[in-house]
Amino acid sequence: MKTGKIQTLIKGKGLLQNSFWGVLANILQNLFLGLFFILLARSYSVEDFADYLVANTLYQLVASFSTMGLGQWFTREIVNTEDKQSLISRFLKLQIYFGVFFYLANCGLTVLLYNDELIIRLSLYVGVNILFDNFIYALRSLNIAENKQKHSFLILLIESSIKLVVGGILVLQSVSIEMFTILSVLLRIVTLNLFLKMSSSNLVNIKSVVAAKITWEHVKNIVLANWVFVVIGSVSVIYWRISNIIISKMLTSYDVANFEICFKFFSIAQIIPVIFSATVFPKLVRLSNEKKYDELRRFYSLVYYGYLIFSLLCYTFIYSFGDSLMPWMFGEKFIGLADSLNKMFLTILIFPTALLQANLLVAVKMEKYDMIYNVISLLCNLILSFVFLYFNKELSAVNISIFISFLLFHIMQDFSLLKRKFISIQKVMVFYLSIGLTVLLFFILGGYLQLPLIFFLFWTALVIGAIVVLRIREMRFADVKKLLVGLNG
Repeated sequence: MKTGKIQTLIKGKGLLQNSFWGVLANILQNLFLGLFFILLARSYSVEDFADYLVANTLYQLVASFSTMGLGQWFTREIVNTEDKQSLISRFLKLQIYFGVFFYLANCGLTVLLYNDELIIRLSLYVGVNILFDNFIYALRSLNIAENKQKHSFLILLIESSIKLVVGGILVLQSVSIEMFTILSVLLRIVTLNLFLKMSSSNLVNIKSVVAAKITWEHVKNIVLANWVFVVIGSVSVIYWRISNIIISKMLTSYDVANFEICFKFFSIAQIIPVIFSATVFPKLVRLSNEKKYDELRRFYSLVYYGYLIFSLLCYTFIYSFGDSLMPWMFGEKFIGLADSLNKMFLTILIFPTALLQANLLVAVKMEKYDMIYNVISLLCNLILSFVFLYFNKELSAVNISIFISFLLFHIMQDFSLLKRKFISIQKVMVFYLSIGLTVLLFFILGGYLQLPLIFFLFWTALVIGAIVVLRIREMRFADVKKLLVGLNG
């Protein structure tokens, strides 16, 4: 693709500008939360840390359903309604009802799965966050509808900063894991107050929320109309949280902590494609609705190769530097963490382009296929995890199961998009060959050279090669002919 076309696709209020604040805020937020997580892991025993992680896993699993994915419905409806205050009040009250129901579900699920008293108590504390999260979710949806996303980013950044300060206190002052959990819940109340004071619309009125009337028929109609998006939005969370529950039931506390630490790094790595997708998706929808399929394919191709390069960069960085970074960050009690991290980061090779292809499927009104593929991938992950753990009681069994199920998800997407001619077989082959050859190259050369040196040589060669290719493609035919004549002379 020529440079001019690339500039046309991303110019103006396009991909980079719309994503900048979201990417910056999320990077800073996750950096602070990552440092907080490291301090937490170093401050408590592996057993207490693992119990805290199990309680958080159950909370996050239930919370993935608690909002019922109604943010998109609300954002669309508030634009089309004249009585905005009434809609906002009903939506806020609806989220409060959902929050109470799913908090009770969280308590029941914990008692059903675990006999450990500490896990049950921690889960009761942590689960309260569902009530606050649902209200915050409603306010964030309102910010999106009123184009005030920057307010949300700022508040969440403040919250992560305070968490980092709390983590620093843990280093200086010993606090029980239960007391720390209660402090974390209180911090969530502070976040809710910041949303109410700094970003909520003047249409938000507590009295009107209390007075709002919601019928069961109304709730049922809304949920049924949006059930596909509820499944799609929930599966991504269930996918990872269910793996941690399996680990907590079949492996050790060390494996629970190990998996969660690796997932924290994976979450940080996926920030950029996730945030960029918030800008990419609307453009895919617009081009699809306007039936500008040639431009759609060009734009998709540009983002696709960008995501592929990002995937390779993330994986090769972790593969090259993980062995030295992990012991330095988490200490000697998490020996073997780098190997688990390498196996989990196999999935980052697939994740960004799978996310992009999911966006394209929804943009061209094939969201039911995306939902089906998500469910099949989740079932594949569950089945493989149990089968692999039956033969090999190690954490690597779960990480490999996740990678295979993501790979299956990507392949199913490929077939659908190939059938609709949105992608070509050449693009599919380039993707899988790029991944396979890169992993093989690092694995083979790792036996002869230092991995950081391989990383530097690989990316230097790739950058130089890309510059050469782009310069050649920009040359006119006459210039190429002149160059060939010069070489022969």
